Amino acid sequence: LAAGLGLWAGNRLAPEPATEAAAPVAVSPPALPMLRPGDPLPALVLADAEGHALDIRERFKGHPLLVNVWASWCGPCVEEMPELARFAEGQG
Repeated sequence: LAAGLGLWAGNRLAPEPATEAAAPVAVSPPALPMLRPGDPLPALVLADAEGHALDIRERFKGHPLLVNVWASWCGPCVEEMPELARFAEGQG
């Protein structure tokens, strides 16, 4: 999903060609390995709500983790949020 959004945004935000030449062709980023259940989480450090570094692999070590990438302007993303909230509440 993130790669698709990146390609879409790159095409939408790219400057218009100055001539009638063919539009540039979007190039996909290199393939990322697919994780399977039980595979270790790749290294990922993000900022928490206070701006401090949070090592996702260490924080959730030994626990299942659902990562959902969404945006407030994405209609289907907003529609799925109540279901994800119910899921999270059911997980304790």
